[in-house]
Amino acid sequence: RHVAEITGKNTDLEIAYRETSVANSALGLARDEAQHRAGEAHYQSYLGHLSAAEAMLQMHRVTSAAEHLSRCPEELRGWEWSYLSSRLDDGLGSLFEAGGMINDVAWSRDGKYLALASTDGLATVFSAEGTEPAVNLTGHEGPLRSVAFSPDGREVATASEDATARIWRRADGAERLVLRGHRSGLWGADFSPDGALLSTCSGDGRVIIWNPEDGRELMSIASRGVPVWSARFSPGGDSLATAGEDGWVHIYNLETGAEQFALDTKLDPELPSRAWPLAWHPGGQLLATGHASGSVSIWRPGRRDTASHIASQGSPIRAIAFSPDGRRLATGAEDTTIRLWDVFTGRRLGTLHGHDSSPRALVFNPDG
Repeated sequence: RHVAEITGKNTDLEIAYRETSVANSALGLARDEAQHRAGEAHYQSYLGHLSAAEAMLQMHRVTSAAEHLSRCPEELRGWEWSYLSSRLDDGLGSLFEAGGMINDVAWSRDGKYLALASTDGLATVFSAEGTEPAVNLTGHEGPLRSVAFSPDGREVATASEDATARIWRRADGAERLVLRGHRSGLWGADFSPDGALLSTCSGDGRVIIWNPEDGRELMSIASRGVPVWSARFSPGGDSLATAGEDGWVHIYNLETGAEQFALDTKLDPELPSRAWPLAWHPGGQLLATGHASGSVSIWRPGRRDTASHIASQGSPIRAIAFSPDGRRLATGAEDTTIRLWDVFTGRRLGTLHGHDSSPRALVFNPDG
């Protein structure tokens, strides 16, 4: 009889244990679901406070904007939060005012230097922390269209309407190479990610790939005689994307020079100043193109369909740039505004004001 009682008690304990385990599992699932929903609500609340802060700033209600920004969780505060915070005192200023229009800007990879290219033929390199004097790069005989740092930050390449590209020492501004080969003005210069190549594009319808060490011309890519306004190396360095007057983006294999893909971007030929903005996503799988309609298309190279579209800005897009983490896209338009977008949802994150004319170039600093 005692054995039977003990056996019965053990059975009851086993049943109770199983019931408790099931209850604990259900409780754990419910807790996980609650945490997920709370996290999503947390992020949506953050976005809501950012939008409200921006709206308050536009109405010059600084105190209300500051209150919304203070409610943003510290762990979610990104660049957009810092930007809105910087506007609380209405103290936005300019780093530099050139003698002409600034056509391009570039950061060194380490974030220590910023270079500007101006229509007065002058490029200027600044120390981001202001610890070194500015260095002027002088020698071009026409407006500058493009500026780029070598990956190690020691040299700067410039492209000019005088039909030359030049390579300079960043530290002292000494001219090291003059690259001649195009028959008309240049519109872009870009170093490959490893620094072994330099591309230039021109109104003569060609892209030239150079050896930046000795100035040798390594490859010439003809674009059917159509002026090429932009050329960018892919993040992996094995491809080059170009955009030209015909509204097509071409992607070339750099080993052979052969065209890999052609994307009909339907860019409007009437876009002012013949600007065809394009930008590679940092991961290399996506390519963004700006449109005269004010929209941006994001492409998967190798496929003819777009991955997504960013909503229309309502004014021709002059410049675009991905953030280093690939999550945000900045667009600059003819209406003088700069807008920030979530790459994967298309949601507008904010609008930046401050320019009196349309921005010609956009670039994030390396830390985003």
